[in-house]
Amino acid sequence: MSADGRWLKKSTKLKDRKKALEWCLTLQAAQDAIGRGSASEAQLRGIIEETMRRITGQDIAMPTIRQWFSQWLDAKAGANAEHTLTKYRQAADDFLASLGTKADGRLDSVSQRDVITFRDGMREDGKSATTINQIIAKIVAAPFRAAFKQGLIRLDPTAGLPKLADKGRKRKQAFALEQVRSLLAVAEGDWEGAILAGYTTGMRLGDVADLNEEQVDYENDVIAFHQGKTQDSGDEATVVGLHPDFRAWLEARKVRRLSGPVFPSLAGRPSSGRSGLSMEFGRIMKAAGIESATIREKVEGSKGRTVKALSFHSFRHSAASNIFKAKVIEEAQKRVTGHSRGRTLKTYTHIDLEAVKAASGMIPRL
Repeated sequence: MSADGRWLKKSTKLKDRKKALEWCLTLQAAQDAIGRGSASEAQLRGIIEETMRRITGQDIAMPTIRQWFSQWLDAKAGANAEHTLTKYRQAADDFLASLGTKADGRLDSVSQRDVITFRDGMREDGKSATTINQIIAKIVAAPFRAAFKQGLIRLDPTAGLPKLADKGRKRKQAFALEQVRSLLAVAEGDWEGAILAGYTTGMRLGDVADLNEEQVDYENDVIAFHQGKTQDSGDEATVVGLHPDFRAWLEARKVRRLSGPVFPSLAGRPSSGRSGLSMEFGRIMKAAGIESATIREKVEGSKGRTVKALSFHSFRHSAASNIFKAKVIEEAQKRVTGHSRGRTLKTYTHIDLEAVKAASGMIPRL
């Protein structure tokens, strides 16, 4: 009987009368639960799966863990920037590797202990608590939340998992004004301009290195660019102010290109690695006599890395710190460091542009 009282005739396609009756009773119980509004999709699936297992000795088809993660990643394609997808794929691959042969088992076979084991492995590799919490919450948990919502699993193995405490974490520091001046005193060529760009805009090292002439708007005194870490080329641009010191450096170059990279010797180079830009900037810091405390040491044989309190990324903190000292509202701080998505120049109003430039102007001159 259906929820509205109608009698329905359905074939179980089972020859055993006892099994056929059990199957009918199961379907009726599920129908009654739906009529009362007291059952979730996952609960109904559980009832039917258990009955199917008893009657036929087989399970209803369910994707393996590997198949489900692959399907989840495929759905993300086109919805996220490529670098974000790369990060998702790496985390998914690491989680599947942690599961071993279990990765090719049923999706509902993953337990919270499996997630904890993966989390412990990342700690042994030297990853910070903050990074681990982000990987678990934003990447590993997402496919299981989707599976739970679709009724594929009755329990989400990541639900209720507490975050790792990070009370003793040392924080990134900001460069003092005198330290920036010391860096500029020893920097040569493109690095001098890159340091000015970092200090006055708060742009990340990769974004500074790949900055193009077309992104610098001298008429409006702003820079419009896409953040490589968080934005795709199709996203709206982030807009930051063009600081007078950086503008002066740009205009003083012997050769001013109308297009192409602002810093040709840095463009396209990787940030990490022994010959990467981060290491090269570290050598400039050493030449300037700037020492940095270590936030985290690389564990030998692990995938982690040594993290310093002072690095090129500290310019983001420097820009933000200077604006906070000037008691500017948080929105202005976001505008100068590009922490939030900006809009293309075409849609910026005069007031918006003035606010962006005003925020940049609060950074002390060098």
